[in-house]
Amino acid sequence: MFKQAFMNFSDSHLIVLGFILFMGTFLGALIWTLFVQNKLFYKQMSEIPLNKGGENGKQ
Repeated sequence: MFKQAFMNFSDSHLIVLGFILFMGTFLGALIWTLFVQNKLFYKQMSEIPLNKGGENGKQ
């Protein structure tokens, strides 16, 4: 069914636009994760499972 639907799809500019939007979102998230966020934040988040007590004091 999908093959028949896309066989005569002639709007290639929509494919390019979708690809550019996807790549922009992906690269934006990657750049945000690697460069914008504070490294200390990720270190603290990685150590949460190693803490003996949770936020509510349970062990």
